[in-house]
Amino acid sequence: MDIAVVFELLGDYNEWRAVFDEDLPAREQFSELMIAGPLDNGQVAILAYGVDMEKMAAFMGTEEFAQRTSKFHGPPTIYQLSDITPPH
Repeated sequence: MDIAVVFELLGDYNEWRAVFDEDLPAREQFSELMIAGPLDNGQVAILAYGVDMEKMAAFMGTEEFAQRTSKFHGPPTIYQLSDITPPH
């Protein structure tokens, strides 16, 4: 499944980005590709391709994940994407 994850950024983007980048090995277990970046309105968008939603939910649902990320954002909004080809 391909999705977009959008959330309001509560903390510093560069600090959040460092945590996001550190999670690459874990994200590779449930997604083929994730691209993240800030939006103009104080939000961050993550485009995720080939996502195993069950595995992603298990990763994001841990107390450890919540402790590392809660200072940066609240609950995300997840949108299912269709007919989008990931960049190569």
